[in-house]
Amino acid sequence: MVNGTVIHKTYSSVRGNYIIMKSDETGIAFNYQHMESPSPLNVGDKVVIGQFVGIEGSTGQVTGKHLHLEEQDLSSGREWNFSTNINYFKNPCDFMNIPNKTGTECYYSGTPIPPIPPTVEKRKGFNWAVFTKNIRRKRT
Repeated sequence: MVNGTVIHKTYSSVRGNYIIMKSDETGIAFNYQHMESPSPLNVGDKVVIGQFVGIEGSTGQVTGKHLHLEEQDLSSGREWNFSTNINYFKNPCDFMNIPNKTGTECYYSGTPIPPIPPTVEKRKGFNWAVFTKNIRRKRT
């Protein structure tokens, strides 16, 4: 989701395998949590939009396989803070131009650059989840 740099990668008993990437241009950072296994990337590695960074999983304190995605504004030079003021959080659904509505799952098969919108389908199951076809293919 970002052209930038990996700024943090680790495992925690709560978040499982996770990685944080920060945009070199805007300072917006993305945290992918509960990944199936550690990301093949390391702190300091450069990332580009659409690059494979890991597979959704169920590591840490979760009840099922999913990708927990958080976004924070780190443009002022601050570091990621797990107990930060909610004003620093951004809604990743706004960034990806997808709905954040109960009962909606989105299957996203592109990069988060308009004007290519995601395909949205209403389905029963999880409240919402974002899946990429590439990651799904790698798991099967």
